[in-house]
Amino acid sequence: MAAHLKILIVTDAWAPQVNGVVRTIEITAKDLTALGHTVQIVNPLGRRTFPLPTYPEIRLALFPTRALTREIKAFAPDAVHIATEGSLGLAARKVCIRHGIAFTTAFHTRFAEYVKARFKFVPARGYAPAARELRFDMFDAEFTHDGDLCSFEVMLRDFGLDEPALRAVAEVIHDVDLKDGKYGRAETAGVDHLVAGLAAAQADDDARVEQGSAIFDALHAYFAGQRRRRA
Repeated sequence: MAAHLKILIVTDAWAPQVNGVVRTIEITAKDLTALGHTVQIVNPLGRRTFPLPTYPEIRLALFPTRALTREIKAFAPDAVHIATEGSLGLAARKVCIRHGIAFTTAFHTRFAEYVKARFKFVPARGYAPAARELRFDMFDAEFTHDGDLCSFEVMLRDFGLDEPALRAVAEVIHDVDLKDGKYGRAETAGVDHLVAGLAAAQADDDARVEQGSAIFDALHAYFAGQRRRRA
C-alpha cells in the first residue's frame, strides 16, 4: 500500500474566483484526500492582499514570505506543489530553495507573459494612456503623489491597506522619495543608499523591480518582526 503523504499546494488563484486553475486544484485536492493523503492549500484568503492592477478579480498577497515560511515549517510537508507564479507562488519557491525543500510546479497559464504584457515602462511626461491603462508615479497618473503623500502612500490609502508594518514601509518610502524628513525613521538613510546603489548597478528596469522588491520585502519582514517582539 502506498504511503500516505502530507501534500502542500500553493496557489494565488482561489475562491471566490471561478476559473480552470481553481477548479483543477479543487479536484486534485479532493482526489488526493480520497486516496488517504493530507492536503493543505496555501491561498490568499485571510491574508493582506491588493487587487492586481487592470485585473482586480485577482488579489495578490502582500509580503507573504515570512508567514509562508512559518506555515511550511509547521505543516512539514512530504511534497510541495506550486501551482501559480503570483506573489504566493514566488514566495513559496524562495522558501523552498532557501531551506532545501524539493517542490514541483505546473504550467496553468502564461502568467509571466501576461504580466509583461500589462506592465510597461513609458516616458514620465507626454505619454497618452490607452483605454484601461493605469499610470503609476508619473505626471497626471492615477497613482501618483497627492498632497504630501507619495505614490506608495496613495496606493495604500486607495486600496484600504492599513497594516502597521506596511505603514512603516510607506513612511520610509515617503522620506526616501520626498526628502522632507517627515517621519525621520532610523532605517531611511540605509534604504536610501541601497536604492541609489541598485539604480547605479542595474540599468535594466525589470532587474531593478525584482531586486528592489526583495529589499522592501525584507524591510516589511523587519518591521513585522519588531511589532511581534514588542507584543
